[in-house]
Amino acid sequence: MRLREAELTLGSAVQILTANVAAKEHVFWNLDYSPALILPEIRDRIRGHRQVPDALLLDLAIRRKGRLVTFDQGIPHLLPLNSPHRAAIEIIK
Repeated sequence: MRLREAELTLGSAVQILTANVAAKEHVFWNLDYSPALILPEIRDRIRGHRQVPDALLLDLAIRRKGRLVTFDQGIPHLLPLNSPHRAAIEIIK
């Protein structure tokens, strides 16, 4: 089921997240390193405390060779335009 962003309620989001986490393919990625070790190309672009969780999620996705899928169109600004890690971000429109 594909929903437009305006149709996604908190309840729907919780149901989708619950189903995804319950999938046998789901793997939890533990943050098993210090936040001080965020990749320098990300760390150097953090401009405020609200970007720290985003930076940690992006760094974790890069380290695990995964993707950070998000609605947040500001996430790509945490990487330089020429970064080879930009493929680790997928924006849902």
